[in-house]
Amino acid sequence: MRSAVYIALLAMPALACKDPFGSHVEQLGVDWMEWRNEVQRGTSIEIQTMGIMTCGGDYVRRFSVDEANSAIVFSPYEIVPEQPCQSIAPVLFSDRITLSGLEQGTYTLRSGDRVFGELTVTADPPAASRLLGAGRAAGVRDPDECVRLRPVMVYATLPIENQSDTTSWMSRFVTGEIIETSTPVCGASQVFHLISRE
Repeated sequence: MRSAVYIALLAMPALACKDPFGSHVEQLGVDWMEWRNEVQRGTSIEIQTMGIMTCGGDYVRRFSVDEANSAIVFSPYEIVPEQPCQSIAPVLFSDRITLSGLEQGTYTLRSGDRVFGELTVTADPPAASRLLGAGRAAGVRDPDECVRLRPVMVYATLPIENQSDTTSWMSRFVTGEIIETSTPVCGASQVFHLISRE
């Protein structure tokens, strides 16, 4: 089978290696990912990634596409200064990566040893493309009594579709679908439909 690998960054310093300028490189882990489950071949593909990084660090995008192994792997890293700044709140990185030219087939989306889900490239327009979300998250109840998704354990975003789900799920790896609902939930028409949690 033909193997094609695209590297977002061709030259990369060794991870955790110090340089003469007093900074060093550290691997970053992707904590949350959003993507369309199906796209037509020849169409640009957007994948949103998020995670936590060092205060004062410089985020560097890095990913690869291995068509032979049907995988898209995200391996961002950061350049950390010798004396990082201090922050009470976690510092986030957020990156929207656009891919094009993928061959028809199904690809697993990975970061580190974690599989976030699958993306399928089809020959014809997909019948029902869905916006998926997966990663480390929590379900939290806000002061307005609305249960919301908190990706990367930092800030609450979309309301959970099933507001009767009162089970505590902190620091879980969850998968779900971001959908539009005809009946607003917590005043919002866009909600998170929870599919699974580990």
